[in-house]
Amino acid sequence: MPTGPAYLIAFLVGPLEQTLGALAFSLPCFLVLWLTSGESLTIPLSPRGLWSVLYLALFGSLLGFLCYFLILSRLPAATVALVTLITPVLALTLGMTLNREQPSASMLIGAALILVALGAYLFGDRLARLKANTIETPSGVQDAATAHPPDRQDR
Repeated sequence: MPTGPAYLIAFLVGPLEQTLGALAFSLPCFLVLWLTSGESLTIPLSPRGLWSVLYLALFGSLLGFLCYFLILSRLPAATVALVTLITPVLALTLGMTLNREQPSASMLIGAALILVALGAYLFGDRLARLKANTIETPSGVQDAATAHPPDRQDR
């Protein structure tokens, strides 16, 4: 069993608390980098830009992390990791729908490839099992369960 301070912290603190701690630690670091970079401290935001920032803070971060950790507690990590693959496709769709963005052909091809790959991952096993459960007969395809009925022992 692993030991050490990192394991102990990971064991005693939940994933949401770890994320909150990481964000609370990184925010002052970003502020220091911003101040040392010489960039202006004023941020010219239009009303649309301000609403975008608020949306990202509430839904993209807070609600997004809460949902992500809720799903992670109920599904296998390998399945939840697929969310990171579909996120760019959803962002592209939202940009096209809500912001009237015009993606390039390569972006659309990339989104289509992601969807095909996710479909293959999600439904590939089912298709393989379906093929394994069918048997080719001279009269056509027959279900494996009816092709070789199990021996019944009625006593």
